[in-house]
Amino acid sequence: MEYGWEFFWSVIASSAGTTVLLGVLGWLCRGQISHWLSKDLEAAKAQHQRDLQREKVEFERQLEAYRVSLIAEAERAKAAQSIRTAGALRMMEHKFNALTDLFKAIRDYASTSISFCAMTFPNLEIFVTHQTRITDRLLHAATAIEAVAPFIPLADYQQFLRLHNALVGGIRERTQADLPMAPERLEEFRVQVIPLQVAVNGLLQQHITAMFDVA
Repeated sequence: MEYGWEFFWSVIASSAGTTVLLGVLGWLCRGQISHWLSKDLEAAKAQHQRDLQREKVEFERQLEAYRVSLIAEAERAKAAQSIRTAGALRMMEHKFNALTDLFKAIRDYASTSISFCAMTFPNLEIFVTHQTRITDRLLHAATAIEAVAPFIPLADYQQFLRLHNALVGGIRERTQADLPMAPERLEEFRVQVIPLQVAVNGLLQQHITAMFDVA
């Protein structure tokens, strides 16, 4: 009977010791696990901060690169616009110069040619002088018409040519005959070229006025 009680109390003591031991071990394990977790958490937080910093640096780099590209694109667009503007201004200058030169060349083209065809020259020297003068006028007009051609419609260019060709034909007729045109032929010539001259003057006025039209 005594042996039975001793066994019972030894079991109780053993159980209590085990419980205490397990409790101590559990507390130690919780402390170690908490330490490990805290250490891992700090490491994770540090890594996260490093990742954030790295991403921030990369984002700022990309943002700066994008800003620089926008500035460069704006400068390129500005330069291209300046080139286009300068080109347009140069083109307008060339057009204006061509129109004004043509105006000077043919403003009284028909009347001068009619006068030459009607004139009687007292001697060959005077005839050659007038012939040279009118020939230079023809060449000047032909050059001026070709110079203005890129800036005007084809129909207008052809109108200038019709006047020029009609006057060239009349002057050639006068120089080959070595005599003034007969009154009937002179009137026919005048009726042919004066309307052409009026039409050409109107076209020139339209083109020059259009260059100053800012509406």
